Amino acid sequence: MEEQKVQHSFKIAGLITKYMNKSLEPEQQQELMQWINDDPANESLFKKLNSEDAREHYFSSLKTFPATNALVKVKGRIHSAPKVLKMGRSKQQWLYASVAAVLLLISVGIWFIIVKKTDDEELRYATANISPGRSVATLTLSNGKKISLDSIANGRFAEQSGISISKTKDGNLVYQITDQPTGISNDQFNSIETPKGGTYQINLPDGTKVWLNAASSLRFPLHFSQKERRVELTGEGYFEVAKDKTRPFFVKNEAQETKVLGTHFNINGYSDNTFVQTTLIEGSVQVSGFSKASHAGHVVLKPGQQSELNSEKLLVKPANLQEVMAWKNGNFLFDAMELTNILKQLNRWYNISVDYSGVPDLRLTGYISRNESLYRVLQMLEITANVKFKVQNNVLKTSIKK
Repeated sequence: MEEQKVQHSFKIAGLITKYMNKSLEPEQQQELMQWINDDPANESLFKKLNSEDAREHYFSSLKTFPATNALVKVKGRIHSAPKVLKMGRSKQQWLYASVAAVLLLISVGIWFIIVKKTDDEELRYATANISPGRSVATLTLSNGKKISLDSIANGRFAEQSGISISKTKDGNLVYQITDQPTGISNDQFNSIETPKGGTYQINLPDGTKVWLNAASSLRFPLHFSQKERRVELTGEGYFEVAKDKTRPFFVKNEAQETKVLGTHFNINGYSDNTFVQTTLIEGSVQVSGFSKASHAGHVVLKPGQQSELNSEKLLVKPANLQEVMAWKNGNFLFDAMELTNILKQLNRWYNISVDYSGVPDLRLTGYISRNESLYRVLQMLEITANVKFKVQNNVLKTSIKK
């Protein structure tokens, strides 16, 4: 519930900033008006943000606002969810209001400063031809045939061993069992791969749903065995596994194996990271380290927990679910994140080369839609820290502001 309220505050922040920037669509205008009319407090906040004097005063102070510390404190309150459930109704409302207010004001404030106070024409020109990612992937069938999923028409386009493969109008890939032929072979595998600047959703034959982030891939059999279900992941994927207590579901990558019966979780295992993170949204999973980290053993996660496997050990810690789920919900959310890791996300989503030499040792906080241009994202980051970006020959470079 609290996650939904925080996400809603993000959405309202985006609507307000679009209102300020005179770019609201008619249906968005209606949604914003509904929010304003729902609560006198909403109307009061909206009026304050649109009062020139109050807005200028607020946003001048926002430049020194400790956004990172504020979000860390809010995150701490969210992570104490069991305690929240024991609170009285008035205290719960206060917590939700605090979360919404902090995130809303930071988001609106930073965006307003970006739109009104900065205009780097050189950066704008250098990033003009760099577009955000979209729904695009390549499907490789068991016979080696490759299919570009963004170029084929919607509807059924292939059949394999009692399985129909179709593309929905929403751009999702769906596998469905059409019959049960005798002598089913479990050695037929398909794979789906997203490039940099791509994302895709696939529904597996057992009903499991998988969302792939940019520069990721999933390898899976046409027919799961009668005893278990196994897939292989590279990069990052979010899973909603169909429940089947008789057939556990396994996700394997280079460093670990995750075992589940039916649950929602995210795995971030990009090869250019120094860790593999598994975050549990609901249910239960067992994470086992192997290969170079074979001595790491295994852990069982509870909802809201995250395992982190590095070259030395397997750790368990509270998860920032909003930050983990941001990519799947179409957003960037950086909660005191290392600048190097932020740049890796931009590299994958905008398919731009990044010069990591000399990247400042900074942690940044910010929130913005992944549909925004690279120019807007970089401006947002420049506002939140003493950092300057430059793009030359499609290479992103970073330095400290002088």
